[in-house]
Amino acid sequence: MKRKVKILFAIVFLIVLISVLLVFVLPNFDFMYVSANKHWLKEKIAVHDDNTGGKIIKKVEQGENAEYFVYKDRLMYIENTDDKVKEICKLPNDIVGILVKDKDILLYDNNSNIYIYDVTSGIERGKILSTWGDIYLEGRNIYILNGKVNYEKYDLNGKRIFSNKLEYISPFNNIIFDDYVFSVDGHGGLEINVPSYYMFDINKIKYQIPRLKLLRYYLPPAEWNSYREEDILPYDSFAEKVDETARKRISTDATDRNIDNYNLQSINLYARELLEVSDGYIYILGMQVINYRDREYKEKFSKNSFRELTSEEIGEVMYETDEYKIFRIKVEDIKNASDKSYIKYEIIDTSLRDNAIVEGIVIKGKTLYLLYNDPLDNEKGDKNLYVFSIDSDTGLSKEIYKKKVFFSEQSEPEIFCTDEYIFIYEYSNDYEKTCITRINRDGSSPVLLIDENGEIVMKPL
Repeated sequence: MKRKVKILFAIVFLIVLISVLLVFVLPNFDFMYVSANKHWLKEKIAVHDDNTGGKIIKKVEQGENAEYFVYKDRLMYIENTDDKVKEICKLPNDIVGILVKDKDILLYDNNSNIYIYDVTSGIERGKILSTWGDIYLEGRNIYILNGKVNYEKYDLNGKRIFSNKLEYISPFNNIIFDDYVFSVDGHGGLEINVPSYYMFDINKIKYQIPRLKLLRYYLPPAEWNSYREEDILPYDSFAEKVDETARKRISTDATDRNIDNYNLQSINLYARELLEVSDGYIYILGMQVINYRDREYKEKFSKNSFRELTSEEIGEVMYETDEYKIFRIKVEDIKNASDKSYIKYEIIDTSLRDNAIVEGIVIKGKTLYLLYNDPLDNEKGDKNLYVFSIDSDTGLSKEIYKKKVFFSEQSEPEIFCTDEYIFIYEYSNDYEKTCITRINRDGSSPVLLIDENGEIVMKPL
């Protein structure tokens, strides 16, 4: 009997010891975490098609047979069959945005509550979560990034699946795909949280941030530069194309010097906004900054070799040019990026509109839509909004729509896109009034859906 008790005690002790090791001890060691493709449960890890990614919550969403959109505290929809605006439901607070998955609609209000509306039954299932942060939908799961650098996953009933700590979350712009979190940092750089999964629990994830490089150098450093010889890259086809395009623009802008006497020194990218994954790419609106250096700078400074150069003197032999550009990066390249590697990116060969403010950018398939705002009123005292479409493969750009703004004093307008339409939201300066315009994706058939009084008008413009 005593022997059986000892055996039973030993078994219980081993079970408790193994449980403690698996739950509390081993998760603290990095070697217990592996990438998704090396995990023995990789089939159960939610890795989605690389052509898509997480959708962030927004005011307009495409449904199966209708477009859903938000007006203050009301959820509206337009059926494809009759093209009439109808109200679905109303919440106690204003709706920040929605997400649609099959017959379920997630509604996020300005009091940090998430509700679910069932399209089939026509019933609002009530509040499923109360949370704060960026809300995404990927597959049939809700993902939340909050200010505490937490990354949380829930099912559509509000049941939490995991909560993991990230290395970095941007206060400006983040996107998600396959448990990766891609962000714009406060200096225009790009940060990627790369997941590794605990061997005995795929919902326990440890993140690392590889140092990714955007700044490329092509000349040996001058005495005032801080980079090193080993940072220099060969003048490749990428540099040649950027250099050629920049010189054409500089030849008309640089009136005080001959740019033919300058060599390309560096190319940098400062990201401003990330778009959702589309067709296997992440699109980026940002600033490209290119620096040139006089080929004869040493000779020009030979008489000043015994003193430190002033910033004005350095400016005489350096030339910097910048331009807003649209870039794209393959999701596959981001996933395969190693520490201290350069991010491979393509430049969409198009020029953005001069002397106008980019208020918004969206993508549908391979077509980008940009919403511009006049910086100042024209001679008649009018201010206009413009929508441009850009083919991301060819770079061909054209103005498809132009309209006068509804409010003389306005807050930043927004643009959204569905399968067939573009929605433009305009706000008064205090956000008390909102007007919603819808146009076809080619810019035709503009219609005012809701006027500044909140009335459904469906008025052609």
